Amino acid sequence: MTRTGLIFILLAFAAGGFIGYLGGTGSGEIVVSSGGNRSGSGPVAPAEPELPPMPDAPTGGFTSLEHALENIPYTPAEDGEGMFSGTVRTEDGRPIAGVTVWATPRREQKPRPYRRGSGVPDEPGLEELVRRYVARVMEDRKNRREGITDENGRFVIAGVSPGEHYLQAYREGYSFRSIANSNYNVEPGAEVAFTGRALSLLEIRMTLPDGTEPATAVVVAPAPEGQISRRPWSPEYRTIEFAAGTHAIFAIAGENEEYKSSNQTVEITPGVTPAPVHFELKVRPGIRGKAMMSGGDRNSSAVVYILRLEPGEEPDEKALRSSGESTWLYGQRPEYSFFDIQPGTWAVGLSFDRRTFVLIETVTVKDAVVELDLSPPEPRREEYVIVRVLGPGGKALADVQFLAGYRDERRSRSGGTRVARMPDGAWRVWHQAVSENAKGPVTYEITATVPQYGSKQVTYDRTPSSELTIEFEEAGTLEVTIAGYAGSGEEGKIRLAVQSVRGDPRSRYQSFRGRGGTRLDAEGRQIFTGLAPGAYEIEISLERGRSRYATAARVPIIVKSGRNRDTVNLPVLYTLTVLAPGAEEGVNLSLRNRGQSSGRYFSLSATVTSGRAVFANVPAGEYELRGRSGSVKGAMNVSLPGQGVVRFEPVQKDCLRVQISSATGRLAAAGLLDGDLVVAIDGVDLTDASQAMTLLRAAYVKPQAILSVLRGRGRKDLPVDLRPAGGDPGGHFTPDTR
Repeated sequence: MTRTGLIFILLAFAAGGFIGYLGGTGSGEIVVSSGGNRSGSGPVAPAEPELPPMPDAPTGGFTSLEHALENIPYTPAEDGEGMFSGTVRTEDGRPIAGVTVWATPRREQKPRPYRRGSGVPDEPGLEELVRRYVARVMEDRKNRREGITDENGRFVIAGVSPGEHYLQAYREGYSFRSIANSNYNVEPGAEVAFTGRALSLLEIRMTLPDGTEPATAVVVAPAPEGQISRRPWSPEYRTIEFAAGTHAIFAIAGENEEYKSSNQTVEITPGVTPAPVHFELKVRPGIRGKAMMSGGDRNSSAVVYILRLEPGEEPDEKALRSSGESTWLYGQRPEYSFFDIQPGTWAVGLSFDRRTFVLIETVTVKDAVVELDLSPPEPRREEYVIVRVLGPGGKALADVQFLAGYRDERRSRSGGTRVARMPDGAWRVWHQAVSENAKGPVTYEITATVPQYGSKQVTYDRTPSSELTIEFEEAGTLEVTIAGYAGSGEEGKIRLAVQSVRGDPRSRYQSFRGRGGTRLDAEGRQIFTGLAPGAYEIEISLERGRSRYATAARVPIIVKSGRNRDTVNLPVLYTLTVLAPGAEEGVNLSLRNRGQSSGRYFSLSATVTSGRAVFANVPAGEYELRGRSGSVKGAMNVSLPGQGVVRFEPVQKDCLRVQISSATGRLAAAGLLDGDLVVAIDGVDLTDASQAMTLLRAAYVKPQAILSVLRGRGRKDLPVDLRPAGGDPGGHFTPDTR
């Protein structure tokens, strides 16, 4: 058997029946068999069109593998009469002749052959995959059209089929790019412009200190606009392309990039082959090592700082933190490295919060890399709480993010904290530091967030042996449908969000809107995925100009594990007509919602025309109507849907509206409620906004002020401590009208 025949046999086995070798004669005869997809129970959704049937093998069989592949049928593109034209020039505008430009039809994107969650897919056989690939290659080659630029840098491509094409330009010694990506998805008749940069191949050789070549390396060169270009190098690929000009380059090699060469300057001239460059790599002076956590812990993050010390100088934490170099470490990457540092004595510090150091060591660096592993001491047990985070079925979860916080009588505080994963899968989560101004008993909180299950918050009492278990259920999927969306005229102007509801009014809405899902479709449906079971509100927002959205409604819902559905009504919208007789033409009025302590403020504007201004598509609510120029100055309150037509009659703001943001703040503790109207301070009736704010500022410096409030039809006097030093007031006041 000849060597060629043996190769064909191996190819036949590799193709799994696609190419069969029928031997015995030693002639290397090749025939093509029918083959087919394997059968299976998985879903089938063809991603490619059906190919024409394979032709019978010619008499005597195929003479070679290439001969057989050339006979695989393909669908040629429709012959066309279209054309492309364009120019190819250098960056300074000079034409480039002899550039070949290809126009290749873009293939239609096909659907995925299967979807997640639908079981094992029915994969096509190897023959089918080869046929598809060869057919695509042949289609591209046979349907591609080309043109060549003339001395003016112009090209014309004729005989182009209808549909979108992709244009590419080629010439040895140049790289090309289109202007503003005009070569993508273009149809016949388009004018496409390319710019070209002259390139030269620079041969590069390297040696390590022991005289051998590195297995791989990186050639570093400054790039335009202050960027850095890193080009891969290996003994098999010694040449690297460079544009014309002067380049200062160097090389880096080693598993941790511990070898580096000195800089070399290379002049690249178009049309001239540059002389080869030889880099001698040397060890980079530096410090590197690992942060070895006690007990096998994997810390979520840490920071290593280094700072050079003068002779006789002792490490200083403040200087190390503020003036030293630093690098982050992560649980998956506990290694750190600092290269190309000056010889001398260096302080190396390890911190978990960028404020305090758990370890500081000193090391002397000469002309090599110093290995220094950092082993912080065992943390004190009273510093952290052990948290076990379990998923459905009690499985310990690894992809968890934590926030630590606390609450006292005045405030709530939460933020990131030090976290370490223990070998048994539990977590050490350090307690949130409590402010010196904390008042009363303190309750600690931990919030755990898992991408596939959402967030969960638990409270605990801090003890020397605190331990918690946080269990997650299967996440929920919520499908929301807006009734009456299609045909409403609001298509594309509504945004849905799903927000988790917390008990504390100060942070009532958690910034969590699902971990995935869909967009609002034409029928008014949207799907939110990855919702932790619990209480949520569906927020419906309306676009009201300049990409600003107004919250029109919030609908409460309880999300359970698995699939959830809910239908919400399209918010009813109203028209407000404002009569402003005698007002100048073109004067603007604004409409702003008010009394929305837990919502977002928004404002609308309308222009006075013929003595009236019309605000269309306004959600129900309480609003302030304001004019700021001409004969329409001042403000008044309006209510929708109660008032459809109003006369602009500004009234004096003679009270302060109370807006409570915290149920545990000093305003709420004094008995004030959200929406109360303060009509007097220390017995002085409020008459206008300026006088009200003056009295309020005076009350801020008193140990106690008496606020007279209107609530419903009654009036009540409440003593309140408004001094800023008293802690979080838990609310504020805004001028309003009774």
